[in-house]
Amino acid sequence: MRDDEGVVPDPVKDPKGYADFLFDVVSGTLRDRPEAGEWADPSSRATKDELARMLDDARADFMDLRRSLVESDTRFDSLHAWLMAGNPLPSPWRRYYWPRFTDAEGAE
Repeated sequence: MRDDEGVVPDPVKDPKGYADFLFDVVSGTLRDRPEAGEWADPSSRATKDELARMLDDARADFMDLRRSLVESDTRFDSLHAWLMAGNPLPSPWRRYYWPRFTDAEGAE
């Protein structure tokens, strides 16, 4: 995990905190994605050199976006593995979760 994520909760001692941490890193990578530059709307009077620079900028922005999406996917895989192992949900999901009971588990 990146250094700028702060303290990582211990998954054994604080499973809910760890679930929240995983959710936050996925959310952060999706929210902090790069935006399109001025190349997205070139002037109709742009010179050949300006268009070439805009294409270079567009290529760099595309690569930044691609890296961001790959990182988000990697982070989501960690969250997915955590949830599939039967661990707690992150708090944004936990507050809306109502467990289903089977008849054997005491449902009315």
